[in-house]
Amino acid sequence: MSYITLSNEIDTVYSKLLTENKRSIAVISATSGEGVTSMVLALARRILLSGQSVLVVDFNSHKPFFSSSISLPHFQQHDMPPMLLTDEQHQLVMTGVQAPNSKSKLLQLRCPGKLEQQIVQWLDDFDFVIFDTTPIGQINQHNIPAQRIAAAVDSNILMVLSGVTTDVMVRECINKLDKVGASILGVVINDKHSPTLQSELIRQMTRLPNWMSKLRSALINEIRETKLLRMDV
Repeated sequence: MSYITLSNEIDTVYSKLLTENKRSIAVISATSGEGVTSMVLALARRILLSGQSVLVVDFNSHKPFFSSSISLPHFQQHDMPPMLLTDEQHQLVMTGVQAPNSKSKLLQLRCPGKLEQQIVQWLDDFDFVIFDTTPIGQINQHNIPAQRIAAAVDSNILMVLSGVTTDVMVRECINKLDKVGASILGVVINDKHSPTLQSELIRQMTRLPNWMSKLRSALINEIRETKLLRMDV
């Protein structure tokens, strides 16, 4: 994750949080697999690198990232105490909160004002609070809807998976956020499925007719050997 944490894109998002004084943030997506958790963790690590504190709230009941937790004694008096959270491989440790198992607690947090109160309490102890959310269209009795979280935080980051998320899906997601009065800090395009310039140029060369096979081969070799086209962006 470090290569994402140190990227210019993450720096841009972090700078925007500072400039606009947004301390509680939710990362939102229309569907699963758009990079919400990766963005949450990368941004959290970028904040930690700056010497500030951050609480990761894993309310993504569809696909929770953290699997175990360790109690922190000085937070035991809290209603939802921060803990040390670890992933399944125990390769990453974050101070965070997992979604409550109690159905009554989930219903309580859905009520207007309750989650806002909880965020204020967390911000007394942390510089930033970042929410990992369930995809915005998935609402059931076992989760806290992304719209409820989006309305409670200072601002939201919308993740869009290039080549997968359609314009209609993005518009529907934005409309749902608008209906609850949620603020959108910006949109982050996840281009992991987008071809590189080098691979796209080679693909176009393969479309040349067979009678140009020598020229085609020469151009493809030239593209492969061009250092600029082999650089990571």
